[in-house]
Amino acid sequence: FFFGMGEMNKLLLWKIGGALVLVGIILLCILLPLSFNKVNYDELGLLYSTTSRSLLDDEVYRPGKYFTGLGTDFHRFPSTYQSVMFSSLAGASRGPQSVRTSDKFMNILELAFQYTLDPAGLHTLFDQYKFDYESYFVRDAIGAFADVGPRFTADEFFLKRQEFEDAMFAALDAILRKRFARLESLQLLSIRFDPKIEQQLLNDQVRNETNLLITVTNDLLVTQSHWARQIEKEEAENAAALAQFSEETKQLLVQQDLEIAVIQKNTETLVRRISAETDKLMVEYRTATENKRLTTYANVTLVNKETERQIAMLDANISISRARHEAALQRIKADSAAKVTEVRASAEAAVQEELQGAYMEHKALIKDDLGLTSEDFVRYEWMEALGTLRDAKVFLDYRKPMFGMPANV
Repeated sequence: FFFGMGEMNKLLLWKIGGALVLVGIILLCILLPLSFNKVNYDELGLLYSTTSRSLLDDEVYRPGKYFTGLGTDFHRFPSTYQSVMFSSLAGASRGPQSVRTSDKFMNILELAFQYTLDPAGLHTLFDQYKFDYESYFVRDAIGAFADVGPRFTADEFFLKRQEFEDAMFAALDAILRKRFARLESLQLLSIRFDPKIEQQLLNDQVRNETNLLITVTNDLLVTQSHWARQIEKEEAENAAALAQFSEETKQLLVQQDLEIAVIQKNTETLVRRISAETDKLMVEYRTATENKRLTTYANVTLVNKETERQIAMLDANISISRARHEAALQRIKADSAAKVTEVRASAEAAVQEELQGAYMEHKALIKDDLGLTSEDFVRYEWMEALGTLRDAKVFLDYRKPMFGMPANV
């Protein structure tokens, strides 16, 4: 069919086909980006149809970009912490809440809590509440206030603040989990008393402080009275003890004076007796000393003579010993000199032998290194000996080979 057409018809057909392809490419460029949808990093998504407004599947989409086709989009829910505040500050979800206490007063509370949505229950949450789920969470918190408040008295909101917060957390978390959310944290921002209870607490505080002051004052007076009686008793006891001590001291001083007089008398008598005995002993000592001196002089004379004889014998023995020692010393010196001479001669002979061996070994090495024959080595020794003479002249016959060299060299 195509080949039976004319040239004009073929050209027209090509133009129509090209226009259709171009329109298809343009539509593809427009519609293809519309087929992609994105879930942000802080969101969770539920895929729905933009025409029927119904969910298309049971999947919860995490952050990312997805090809979902035309006519689709995501219902987006926050995946991060969301905060609800009961406060007078701007932006709060509700104002401060009045909470009835167990003693029939009303405390005014400011409170905040943070929650996250449970991804597993996100479809059910959307079916039940759509996007108005947070208003239910606010009502749940007010119900938790009404449930937990009557468990505490007005002043226990202050005295047991942490216990009240824990009870509120447990009650609200149990309710939110039924609505497919989790309570993450809760803060009790402020507590204000009912004006009636505030005045009553102030009066109770004043009364308690007054009673405490009266009790302390009474205790102080009792203590002062007790110590005053104790001091008077101790002063009386000290006075009686002092009087008794003074009387005993006087009696002791009189007794000591009598004892001192007796001791002085006895001492004088003893001194006179000791003086008499001392004079007698001095006379006896002088007589004995004179006799002993005469006896000692005679003994000393005999001892001196014996000592001189022993000293003379000792000098003779010393002279004999000294002569013997000098003779032995001379023999030792002679033997030592002979041994030294013998050792020195042996050492010199050994050194000469070592030198000779080393010299012969040195010559053998020279002969081997130069590759000399016995005859050439004799010539080498002869020339070396001539080299040690002063003004020596050597005539070489160039016609004779030397040191193993060929004759034509």
